[in-house]
Amino acid sequence: MSNAHTHSFDEADWPFDEPVNTATFTTRHVMDGSLPVLEVFHDHDGEWQFLCGTTTEQADVKLVCMGCVLERDASLFGLADLPPGWCADRAAPGESWIRDVFPQENDDENESEEVESDEAFSRMSAAEFESFIDSAVAELSRKQDALISEHGFGSFARWFFDQANEKIEMFDEDDRKLFEADVIDIGSYARNSSTWKWAWSNESVLPALREKSAALKVLERTTGRRLFIVPEAFKLDEECMAWELAALGVQLLSAMGVYRAPDSAGRLNTFLAVTAVRLAAAA
Repeated sequence: MSNAHTHSFDEADWPFDEPVNTATFTTRHVMDGSLPVLEVFHDHDGEWQFLCGTTTEQADVKLVCMGCVLERDASLFGLADLPPGWCADRAAPGESWIRDVFPQENDDENESEEVESDEAFSRMSAAEFESFIDSAVAELSRKQDALISEHGFGSFARWFFDQANEKIEMFDEDDRKLFEADVIDIGSYARNSSTWKWAWSNESVLPALREKSAALKVLERTTGRRLFIVPEAFKLDEECMAWELAALGVQLLSAMGVYRAPDSAGRLNTFLAVTAVRLAAAA
């Protein structure tokens, strides 16, 4: 596609691997400004699609310069690192992008072995998924308040995560144990790379904890979103999304709340679902 025209942004700051004038798919509604981009696909073959989410009819689809699409919405530049085979959607402009994996067309026969073929399966829309997350976050907020007010979370000098016994221990300034809590490892967030990794796929987590964490894979069936079964670390657009994934885990596990355990360098936060709390005297 010819690049005889210019764009409103500085092309020297173009963040995508593809040239600014790469041909990409969008809809006439996006190009005439009547609808925003709500769905972005980075196809397995490397092509990009920036869609409004309302139509894929051939008459509505347009093949245009990639730069011409992106200059209409600066938030699209934040998806430059979306890997091939991934998509991102949002409920509305200004909302967070939710990244997810999408299968190749010939992968339909290779769905997870954990899925029964006769089960109904549908994918939540971005708005439905946001509502699902909001409900879990609100529930987690109430549970966190209870952990603080009823069990003294936050009133300790140091903590220790005992993977072998699947618990965390909390100590005061005199190194006396205040209480201990049974936990299930949900996952970890690496701040330097802004990536999340599920505990069930993390080789640094002991097998027994990984097995319990694997229960979270059922969220893929609940939501229709494949990010819950992705074994590799994947990008989160915002750090708060790590708390959102933890909230979904706490809700599914019927846990009491979550403890975010930072490493000594402050670069990695491990999110642990708290399933029981015991005072030290009763331990």
